[in-house]
Amino acid sequence: MISTKEFLQKIGESIFALFKVVLLSKFRTKLKYSNRKRDMLVLGNGPSLSALIKDSRDFLNDKDLLCVNFFPVSGLFEQLKPCYYITSAPELWINNVNENYIKLREELFKALGEKTQWPLTLFIPFSARKHDSWKVHIIKNKNITIVYYNDIGVEGFYGLSFWLFKKNLAMPRPHNVIIPAIFLATNIGYKNIYLWGTENNQFLEMSVDQDNNALISQKHYYDSQDVKAKIMSKKGSGQRKVHEILYKFMLTFKGYHILNKYALTRKTNIINQTPGSMIDAFERE
Repeated sequence: MISTKEFLQKIGESIFALFKVVLLSKFRTKLKYSNRKRDMLVLGNGPSLSALIKDSRDFLNDKDLLCVNFFPVSGLFEQLKPCYYITSAPELWINNVNENYIKLREELFKALGEKTQWPLTLFIPFSARKHDSWKVHIIKNKNITIVYYNDIGVEGFYGLSFWLFKKNLAMPRPHNVIIPAIFLATNIGYKNIYLWGTENNQFLEMSVDQDNNALISQKHYYDSQDVKAKIMSKKGSGQRKVHEILYKFMLTFKGYHILNKYALTRKTNIINQTPGSMIDAFERE
């Protein structure tokens, strides 16, 4: 039984969700549901991924693999040949971003276009469709199928939210790429989704320097040296304050719980096998 305050909040969130979907969502997507016979393994880019792959290589043999963000730049991309790749970071296609993001996204999409010699589905938000820079290296590769998705994050009553989720019109707020990764794997029919490399523990190493810059160390399995703490930008420019960083993490962890509830309604199990993961929403093994 929820309180009157919570009930009114849910009403407001639900109305806002409908407005967002009507104004921002695209109502024609290529995402099709089918009863997938194999299991899905989502490869996050956390520090544990290399050891998991080394120690449990046989586990990958009968799984469909989904990788995220800068995975194609590493050597593992060509070794493992994932079926799916997803990104949700707007700084990879929007204008007016810091110069380093322009270099990073050029390196990413060039690697994706040149290395992919097997069938791969690229999931990317509809908001990227109107930008051409990222497509230059992709459109020439006939192995890559581009599927656009609605990355409109909504909250509110579960009945309404889950209906919008099922129609691919919205999803839990995608403040971490793992959320749309799991969401899309659920909606295309996978019944068991395993997670590797999803520590989500960067906030444990936050700090503030003498100039009041909020710094955070974001380590990945492909980093060749110690990672220095840096500012966290807002869509490729500016910087976030401590409360903004923590709020982003709060929304991420809340989103995982919403996603798990939704997945269970689709009879999908999400199993987190990442050692040291801070995600408390999913079953662990």
